[in-house]
Amino acid sequence: MMGKSLRYWRRDTRYLAGLGIYPVVIVFFAAMGLVLPESRGMMLGMAIFMCGVSGISLANEIGFDGPAGWVNLVTGVPARANLLGRIAAQAVLMVPGVVVAMIVLPLLYGRADLIPLAVMGALGAMICGWGISMVVSVLLPYPSSPPGTNPMKDKSASSSNAMIAMAVAMLGVFVPLVPAIGVGVWGAIAGSLPLILLAGVLALVAGAVMFLLGLRIASVRLDARYPDVFQKVHNHL
Repeated sequence: MMGKSLRYWRRDTRYLAGLGIYPVVIVFFAAMGLVLPESRGMMLGMAIFMCGVSGISLANEIGFDGPAGWVNLVTGVPARANLLGRIAAQAVLMVPGVVVAMIVLPLLYGRADLIPLAVMGALGAMICGWGISMVVSVLLPYPSSPPGTNPMKDKSASSSNAMIAMAVAMLGVFVPLVPAIGVGVWGAIAGSLPLILLAGVLALVAGAVMFLLGLRIASVRLDARYPDVFQKVHNHL
């Protein structure tokens, strides 16, 4: 599953478009923080959140399979391996870049003390995104355009089902991180390293809890209802 997904991420324009926007946005946030020093805290927070939102690129993985999903269905691929392989593929591509970005950004802003918060916060948010993505991809799948579709002409994300799925995924990333966000803001303002580290740990814990819950819910659901899920997505738009 991981190997198949890595090929998708390399060759499928739908994946490349979904992933390629994040580095551009993070560079934009970095530039805004350099131009407007008073906005640096907000820009760093937005960059961390964008790393978490990158995890919801997997929120319609079953829909992206389309007709090819029958292979997983008839061969009885375990749902747990099915889901984890897709996440592992994205992790290989995203985690190194996220760690580097979250080290460089605080250094650019002259706040090296925030590096632990930025790195742990971004990783926690991303893990949280993977957890909610597994649930959304199984409970709220929708048909997507076929591979090779021009991203500028792809209308699959404009349906009501797609919008509901993305809204749920966004909330699933943000809500579990609220305690970490509160402690992180407090620590950054007070310049307290213990609070900064606590916020990072809270983000990682929130991500781990969401990931394990998402994996459990999604794998049970997919094992029990894969034929029904497949019926919703087997035809590409």
